[in-house]
Amino acid sequence: MPEQDKILEVENLHVEYSSGDDVVRAVNGVSFSLEWGKTLGIVGETGAGKTTIAKAILQILPSIQARITEGRILFNGEDLLKADEKKMMSVRGAQISMIFQDPMTSLNPLMRVGRQISEGIQLHQNVSRKEADKRAAQLLERVGIPASRFREYPLQFSGGMKQRVVIAIALACNPELLIADEPTSALDVTIQAQVMNLIRELQAEYQASVVMITHDFGIVAESCDTVAVVYAGQIVEYGTKEQLFKNPSHPYTLGLFGALPGIDTGRQRLHPIKGAPVDPTRLPAGCPFAARCEYASDECRAGGITAVDIGDGHLCRCLYAGKLGRKEETDTADGKEERKGDA
Repeated sequence: MPEQDKILEVENLHVEYSSGDDVVRAVNGVSFSLEWGKTLGIVGETGAGKTTIAKAILQILPSIQARITEGRILFNGEDLLKADEKKMMSVRGAQISMIFQDPMTSLNPLMRVGRQISEGIQLHQNVSRKEADKRAAQLLERVGIPASRFREYPLQFSGGMKQRVVIAIALACNPELLIADEPTSALDVTIQAQVMNLIRELQAEYQASVVMITHDFGIVAESCDTVAVVYAGQIVEYGTKEQLFKNPSHPYTLGLFGALPGIDTGRQRLHPIKGAPVDPTRLPAGCPFAARCEYASDECRAGGITAVDIGDGHLCRCLYAGKLGRKEETDTADGKEERKGDA
């Protein structure tokens, strides 16, 4: 174990995309850290900037459209944004690996699955083709696929088995950091559970740190130690899993929890978040969530909102940080009546 406690530190990261005459501000001042052997969950709606953060860490953003305008990404104390492409080639796959969101498009349809695993082993560990193929066959067995299928093509595998192959590729060189970008979004519920169990087992076996990108709080509850809730390219709430689940404090986080079904909440209806995500080419001066927030005031729309520590490192980027609670429902003589938490 290295001397430093943190394997990854992202500081004030800004990422922009060029789209014609428009500039898409995808990531806007994101900061977080990850300790060795721990799992960080990054949660938010589609388009919030989660995948862009992951690709910025690996520096695999589109070279023409995207650019990192500000920030630092420290991996084992070294700023990856100052590394050249030769250095990053030695980092990707060997020290940092990524499980991509869609296994259908992550695999090369013209290459046998076994070779797609062994290729990285041969490249990064400087072993013979025979030895790399042997290790790849063992990895297939480890993720629950018979080694006899080493020479088959992706089209011969189901969606769940393709995702297992993608996991095997990501873990082929025993990376220190694994980034999982919604690894179960394309799978049915039963296979989702199997894949998440497999990731947890392999994380423990390889002692890897994990960044888990998801929109599923069930995955967060089962797998993560700390959680960053992302909206419009900003972390609006950040803390331990226990802090987020026991005391969600940002209106957006409260909205995400309110949209979740539960068998013990007593609610008969879910509470979806009203409106649509903000246009990243026209971000407002104030809180980007203000247009969808029932608590928003003129002060919220004016700007200058910073993250506030509401206790033990639990951060919330809101003027009402620590003053809002989950919506509850009470029975009245006339039916169901909503009651807001104390503000």
